[in-house]
Amino acid sequence: MKLWEAALIFVIFVGVMFVTNNVSEENGFEEGRQSIIDSLDLTLIPKTEVKLTAYSPDKRSCGKWADGKTSTMTDASKPGAAVDPKLIPYGSILVIDGTWYVADDTGGAMRQATKNGTIHIDIRMKTHAEAMQFGVKTDSITIVMR
Repeated sequence: MKLWEAALIFVIFVGVMFVTNNVSEENGFEEGRQSIIDSLDLTLIPKTEVKLTAYSPDKRSCGKWADGKTSTMTDASKPGAAVDPKLIPYGSILVIDGTWYVADDTGGAMRQATKNGTIHIDIRMKTHAEAMQFGVKTDSITIVMR
């Protein structure tokens, strides 16, 4: 993903989150909110329960695939997340505890979880120690799918 594409996604994301968080059915703008989301050709999936783990882009986490690139050929030293791309398309934005990550990688555990009926997201950390400290969590996140 090029920098301008990431910036555009971010701007769209901020707009969608602003509209989503500030417009409610009570004030009569629900239809307008959905219209904006539809016009951006995005799918907003709020409050989705997922299994969260973390990994680092080194041999301890990635084994023989630790080549400095994600499965989408982006720089693995940058923040991002691994997903099952059949469930969450690459380029989608994941909002986890107020931080947003672009889905730009995958792994066998994420694809296997989908087969078992769950959603597993692996957040990329800079170091193996950070990934181990993160541990395993179940959390409710927002997904903005492209």
